[in-house]
Amino acid sequence: MSYILKARHLAKKYIFLLFDLLFFFVPLSKRNFAATVIRLDAIGDFLIWLQFGAKEINEYLNDNFRGRTLLICNDVNLEFAKQIGYWDEIFPINIIKFKRNLPYRLKTLLLLKRFNFQIAIQPRHAREMILDDSVIRICNAKHKLVSQFSSHNISEFEGKIGNLFASQLIEINKKEIRHEIDFSKEITFNITNKQVSKTNLAVFLSSEKLSPNNINQVESYDLIIHPTSGWHGRNWPQFNFSELISKIQDNWPNLKIGFLGSSNDYAIMLSINSLLKEKHHPEVKIIDSQDFMHSLLLIKAAKIFIGNESGLVHAGIALNTPTICFLGGGHYNWFAPYPNEYHDKRAIFLATRMDCFNCNWNCIYKIKENNSAKCIENISVTSAYNAFYKLLENTDKNDKRRTL
Repeated sequence: MSYILKARHLAKKYIFLLFDLLFFFVPLSKRNFAATVIRLDAIGDFLIWLQFGAKEINEYLNDNFRGRTLLICNDVNLEFAKQIGYWDEIFPINIIKFKRNLPYRLKTLLLLKRFNFQIAIQPRHAREMILDDSVIRICNAKHKLVSQFSSHNISEFEGKIGNLFASQLIEINKKEIRHEIDFSKEITFNITNKQVSKTNLAVFLSSEKLSPNNINQVESYDLIIHPTSGWHGRNWPQFNFSELISKIQDNWPNLKIGFLGSSNDYAIMLSINSLLKEKHHPEVKIIDSQDFMHSLLLIKAAKIFIGNESGLVHAGIALNTPTICFLGGGHYNWFAPYPNEYHDKRAIFLATRMDCFNCNWNCIYKIKENNSAKCIENISVTSAYNAFYKLLENTDKNDKRRTL
């Protein structure tokens, strides 16, 4: 990012902070809740929290506060949060618009000012000054319980500004790189004084929990591939995907394969199909995924899921689907690889270690537009094929077709 862009970004953050502080004094409260939990994470982080902390915090609130509870969450997680059913109401926020669009931001802050809470809990350590911290600031709560910040998304100065509006800080160990699971378990224990046990999210997508409409819209695949992520640098090269798919098609010509992605991902999926066509191999079907819930159901029903480090890879692991992840070094050991005890050895993380790992994606190598980071480029097609063969062999021994 150029110095000019950095300066503009910084100026925008502090302009938003100024508006936040003005709204802090607006008396608009009308609706009463016992508690709110603020989790504005992206998909992957949110799924980890649902497995390791959400249940215990929900039980803590039910045991200690009488009244209705509200979850404030990223709107992409809305439907699955409803499916979990821990909260009486959910307030979704489009976090991209909230951080970029001032009219949307002001409208959202006004709506949040209408609520009164006995307690507001913000249990995410990777806080952002104009996201999580803004929401906890604006909340009308007698008690504000906020996780201490880590330095991934926020500067020391910005974190200390946010701390001023907490009535109690939840301490965390910031001295070592740990998996997000360990952060979540530590924060949850410091709130509830309860040890955290893993919640099996696949249960919430069982046929007993779903409507007939949910079940009928799901088609089963042997292999689902999600060839994109939130940033091109974290994407395994398109040519590599085409090489891997070609080898799989050569050895298992009847395997049912599908691409999974949003409309924003179509160009990449079409490009890989063009490469397959050049090799005289069948194109992969692009699945018309209707929403996040639909994607979860497709991944749960698949024999194997392959993807870059993204929210859907965490979904595959959470839903116990054998999963292969192309893993870079930007946040190595923070979100992936998972500790062995948390994925039953049905997840394989492919990475090529480099001295520059844990760079927070401030890559020391120049990454051209639409190209992969060097650590992602270095993951070989052979290693991916061998991982696929291993998972397919184990899957065929255990269950011929996964079902809802």
